[in-house]
Amino acid sequence: MKPSHDLAYDELQSLYDQLMDYLDSVMLEPEEEYLMLKSEQLGEKIRLYNVAILEKNSRILVAQQHDINTLIEQATSAKKALQSAEDKVKILAQVAKGVDKVVDQLTKWL
Repeated sequence: MKPSHDLAYDELQSLYDQLMDYLDSVMLEPEEEYLMLKSEQLGEKIRLYNVAILEKNSRILVAQQHDINTLIEQATSAKKALQSAEDKVKILAQVAKGVDKVVDQLTKWL
């Protein structure tokens, strides 16, 4: 199956929802608030991505299938890190790295 922007959007939204559920369930230390800020940035990028898809933004439409697949893989990887990490510090580091990759990829298009 060819990756599509709709599939990428669904995966990104799922990542964001799981990330917010996790953040709502833990108490962040002041030095960990970076993840909260990145999560807010991710949410805004996902919103802009959805708007661009709906408006059929030409930069989004010409994205290579490889780039879309990479975006889906990055979102999936960040979700897996969130689900499988054993301790809070490890979770935050892995998820923050994954969120950074997703935000960077979306920034290229938006």
